[in-house]
Parts: sequence; structure tokens; C-alpha cells
Amino acid sequence: MSLIELPNRKVIYSNQNLFSEGDLSSIYSSIENSLFAFSEVYDNNKKVFSPEERKSLSYRLDSLPSQITDTIMAEVSKLSPDPYLKIIDWQIIKYPTGGYFKLHQDKSEQPNINNPKVSNRCFTFVVLLNNDFEGGKLVLHAELNQGSNYCVGLSLCKNRGDLIIFSSELFHEVQKITKGTRLTLVGWIGIN
Repeated sequence: MSLIELPNRKVIYSNQNLFSEGDLSSIYSSIENSLFAFSEVYDNNKKVFSPEERKSLSYRLDSLPSQITDTIMAEVSKLSPDPYLKIIDWQIIKYPTGGYFKLHQDKSEQPNINNPKVSNRCFTFVVLLNNDFEGGKLVLHAELNQGSNYCVGLSLCKNRGDLIIFSSELFHEVQKITKGTRLTLVGWIGIN
């Protein structure tokens, strides 16, 4: 477990091998035979397909097993005691060979009329569901001093079952997958 505290109350938290094979199997069973769609991005409050920005597939789950949500929220409570925080959205993201997601933020300061949950995001969480791929590193960009850019995350969230939680306003990216498929459970914690 590691915690990195940054200026402006931003955090990066990771817990390696948090989820067991049984936990991961419960997630897999909820996506068996599911149809994934091309992932979209928001551009001026509109969802658009933009392969220049993002090349991945997404599947929105109706629900998550309670042992998964309970574990994630227990970890979130270590970062914020706010009793109103809850998981407000989640999805499975599949990055095939050649897939990526360029530098972006998960929280918008502007109200998003098409997805109001985006404005309410406080934390992003990522659970790595597999590790039989190459490339595809999650890189978090944090400004530690005025004007200086610092990258962390190259060694975070690299093992199957790892959890990383970070402030949704942090810029981050998923680097290009060079071999195999990267599969993650991604979600957002906020006030709904």
C-alpha cells in the first residue's frame, strides 16, 4: 500500500494484489458474453468517438458484486472520511493491441449536461484484471511545484488484482498496448 499526497488535496493511492482470484472471477462472470462498444470521449459536452484521443472498448456494468464495492469503499475511506461519497459509475475497459488513451482528466469543472456525474467525480479507481499484455502503462501526471510536471504511475497498478485510486482531476494516460489486451475495471467515486 502506498499513498502520495500532492498539493491542492490531490492524492494517488495504490494497494497491490488487493483483489483475490475469487474477486476477479466474480467480475469476469459479470462480463461473460458481453458486447463491448467503442469507447467515447467528451468534446464540448458531447460524447464523440475519437480514435485520435482514445482507442479502447467499454462495457458498462449494471452492478458490481458487493464484495468488490465494499472493498473499494473501504480503501476510499482511508483517503476521505466523507460519508456521502459513493461509487457513482463504473465500466470495464478493454485496450487491444494498439489501444491507448491520451492525456486527459476524469473530472470536468464545467457542468456536463449529457453526463452530470462527470462534474461530481472526486476519485477515479482502476482495478487491473489481467497482466498478460505489454505496454499499456497507466501514467499519472502531477504538478508538484509551480510549472513543473512530474510523472508517477509507471510501476503502479501492474499486477492482476492491483487497485489504484487517484484524484479525478489529475491528468493521466494509458500508454499504447504493444502486445495482448489490457482489461480493467474503472470507476468513479463522488457525490451523486
